[in-house]
Amino acid sequence: AMVVLTTCSGAGNPQLKGHNFPLLLVDEATQVREEVLLCGLGRGVKRLVMIGDPKQLGPIISLREITWLGEQERESLEQAMLDSPFSRMHKLGKFCFLDTQYRMHPAIAQFPSNTFYQGKLKTLLKKGDCVRRGQEVATIKALEKLDMLVVTKENQNIKWKLDEVSLEPPNFPWPDLTRPLAFIEVSGFEKRCLFFSTSLGLMKTDVTVLSLYSGQVHSLRQAQLGVEVATIDSFQGR
Repeated sequence: AMVVLTTCSGAGNPQLKGHNFPLLLVDEATQVREEVLLCGLGRGVKRLVMIGDPKQLGPIISLREITWLGEQERESLEQAMLDSPFSRMHKLGKFCFLDTQYRMHPAIAQFPSNTFYQGKLKTLLKKGDCVRRGQEVATIKALEKLDMLVVTKENQNIKWKLDEVSLEPPNFPWPDLTRPLAFIEVSGFEKRCLFFSTSLGLMKTDVTVLSLYSGQVHSLRQAQLGVEVATIDSFQGR
């Protein structure tokens, strides 16, 4: 099967003329506006799968450059465009909730789970994982409930609360069990080189500085570093 990776607007590129795709898979779909989604849907799509999180960033809409629209008309149109295809399908209940996260520590994940997902977000902990509670270390035997583990310690099965444990790196001797932070000395060295060197084939035009904050981007641009500066959101798809 042929797989084409592209941005949503890139799906309308003339180079794809004559090519039809039965399945369209859209990532970060909460940010996709309707007219942009049509670029892909127009390729003979029979099935559409949209992946996204309605609790995260939605479409970015700005119509301030359309000067012939009145302020009230512009605000109404922007609000209408924010109602993305993803959000409409979500409101209709036509979605599958992926309830397991793989990145955050369980204690950190508990806040977004309770605040945004009605306590339904689970952390991937599996049988055989090594976990720590204070100075105690045990092995997971079973996940009894959303907030409770059955662990094996010294050949005994006991119950620990999920928010009390942390994953223990296998075979890693933590220097001081009473301290949550450690600096580990490693052998090796950093190789430093001149960034903007024609001999390395790397120029300022090859470097981009990304920031989470538009105010920081503005300040960096004023500094005239000679490199491109942008927000992370605006740089997506590049």
